[in-house]
Parts: sequence; structure tokens; C-alpha cells
Amino acid sequence: MGHWSDAVLASAKEGAEWAVTELYRDLNPRLLGYLRAREPRAADDLVADVWLAVAQHSGVSRGARKAFRGWLFSIARRRLAD
Repeated sequence: MGHWSDAVLASAKEGAEWAVTELYRDLNPRLLGYLRAREPRAADDLVADVWLAVAQHSGVSRGARKAFRGWLFSIARRRLAD
């Protein structure tokens, strides 16, 4: 995984564009790969839905990097199930 810290995550939750960009650049390729492996035709739409869900719940406390990544991919799994 990338080199972002809990401080980057906290800044992203506060709306810092640079921090959101850092999270997106690090996590989106993995997220897109995960979704393409499971639902290739809908992966682009699904990844957009996942990031939208993240943005809508940015006030939710997600603590550390590992917890945030887990939360992100749990959203992806739910979107696949839908």
C-alpha cells in the first residue's frame, strides 16, 4: 500500500483536497482491479459508487489505515452484491 498516514486520512475527512487525492491515487487502482476481477462490465460504475459512498460518510470515524481500507473494500463488496 501507499505511504499515506493516519494524518492524511484525518485531513481527507476534514475535506482537504490534497489528502483526498492522495488516498484516491493510492487506493483506486487496487479497488478498480478488485472490481474488474469480479464484475468487469460494471467495474467503472461500481468504483464511482464506492467513492461516492465514502464521500457521503466522510464524518464516520475510521481510525487507522488498515481500518479505512477494510471499510472501503467492504463498501465495494456490498456494491457487488447489489
